[in-house]
Amino acid sequence: LALASIVLVVGGLLLLALIAYATISTMRLTHDEQERKLSVCRLTGREAAGRLLAQVGLSSDCIEEGARIDHYDQLHRRLRLRSGSCVSSSVAALATAAHEVGHAEQFANGYWAGRATRFLLMLFVFGAAVLFVYPFVTTIAGASEVNLTSLLALFAAVAVVRLPLTFALELDATRRGLRLL
Repeated sequence: LALASIVLVVGGLLLLALIAYATISTMRLTHDEQERKLSVCRLTGREAAGRLLAQVGLSSDCIEEGARIDHYDQLHRRLRLRSGSCVSSSVAALATAAHEVGHAEQFANGYWAGRATRFLLMLFVFGAAVLFVYPFVTTIAGASEVNLTSLLALFAAVAVVRLPLTFALELDATRRGLRLL
């Protein structure tokens, strides 16, 4: 029974890894294809992001160029785009800008998955602080054994719970970006 369980778990993980690899490969090919196509409007990614931010009632002053990856920084409320996404007028650059503006709109409007992600981030930071301090406190208190299993399980649970929230955020940001375009 234990061997069958291990085989099922490992097989499921391998299947998940294959699905993820196929999805990422397809997305990368589609992005590369759309990066070669110029948009009809000829706006750059930065210009499109500025217009879309204004359309949803947010300031376009929060756009930063030169990031390593395109993302919305929820902590600093900044839309960070790669230099290529900022200066390009490709379909991919406009789609990326619209998607990131979708994230900005989510966090400005208090989308449920965004609020839950913030809560998990606070929980994670608190857990990290406890994980750092716990061994010292138990040693000072004279405990003979330090058991970190439950704290590590909390970190694993946060990671597992965050995954569906991330999917919800990404799908909704794409939906918002399409609506904006």
